[in-house]
Amino acid sequence: MAPTARADTRTLLPPEGNGQEIEEPFKPEDDLDKYDRKRLQKGLSYINGATKRKITPRMQQFLTFYQDAYKSVLDGGIP
Repeated sequence: MAPTARADTRTLLPPEGNGQEIEEPFKPEDDLDKYDRKRLQKGLSYINGATKRKITPRMQQFLTFYQDAYKSVLDGGIP
């Protein structure tokens, strides 16, 4: 079975979310039902901004894991 093509991060974000940097991370939601598409897009925007900062290689790897999971969910897959 051939792997499916993954969407580019920019295509998963709302138009106003491209290029925005968010200073503070979002607080975790108290209910999983609150993680709708808009909330996931905000999280992905934060991750994209955070990966552009000067961070440790370990933190870069953690953010890559989160980014892949967010992209997979927003793209309709399961992480």
